[in-house]
Amino acid sequence: MRAVTGRAVALDAADVRLPTGGGDAVAAAAEAFLGLPYLWGGASGWGVDCSGLAWLCHRRCGRRIPRDAHDQAASGVAVGRAELRPGDLVFFARPGQPVHHVGVALGPDEMIHAPGTGGPVERAGIDAPGRGAMAGARRFA
Repeated sequence: MRAVTGRAVALDAADVRLPTGGGDAVAAAAEAFLGLPYLWGGASGWGVDCSGLAWLCHRRCGRRIPRDAHDQAASGVAVGRAELRPGDLVFFARPGQPVHHVGVALGPDEMIHAPGTGGPVERAGIDAPGRGAMAGARRFA
C-alpha cells in the first residue's frame, strides 16, 4: 500500500478493520447526513439523493446493497410496517407506478430521507404527504 505521499507503507492485518454495524448503526449513519443538500445522483459529502443516502449508510456499516431505489426495493428481506426497525429501508410509489423514493427507517413511523431538489436530508414521518404511499420495506442483514 502507498501513503498519500507515494511512500510505501505496510499495515499489519490486525490493524485493518472493516466497518460493521446493525440497523441502529445504519440509522445513526443517516443522522450524520441531516441537513446535507439533495443532489440528484449524489452519494458523497457534497450531496445525496434518496437512494444514495441509503447506499452510503449501509456501506458505512459494511453492507453492500444496490445503488438505486428500484434495485434496493427488489433486494434484501421484505418486512411489514409493524416490524420496521432502525436501518430498514422504506420505499414509496404512486398508484400503478414503480418505486421512486426510499428512506432509512428510524422505526415504524419515522425515517430519514433526501426529499428532493431544494430540500436537505431530513427526519420525516413515513406517512407525511407528498411522496406517495409506502410501497414496502426491506431489511439488509
